[in-house]
Amino acid sequence: FRERSHSQFLEKAASQGLSVIPSFDISYYLEEGAWLQPNTRQQLQKDFEAFLENAAVISEDRRISTPRSVLMWNIVGLPSLRALLPQSCMAAVLVDISNF
Repeated sequence: FRERSHSQFLEKAASQGLSVIPSFDISYYLEEGAWLQPNTRQQLQKDFEAFLENAAVISEDRRISTPRSVLMWNIVGLPSLRALLPQSCMAAVLVDISNF
């Protein structure tokens, strides 16, 4: 844990009054054909857990928590809403956001 941890960086940011937004890039796992590979989902889960652990604070009682310097978590590379939602949903949202 210690050799891959970002805890020193996050502590330094907090001491300077700075906030950080750790980002996890999911695009590799969604590349054409990659999601259909047998181990992709398991690898995504393993990598995401490692991402969270490397930006976590471990208390004396071994509990993991979010450091105070982390403003929010971010996932990069997700498909756009247009790709995820049916066209009729997007048309309704464009007319009036309350339709969403």
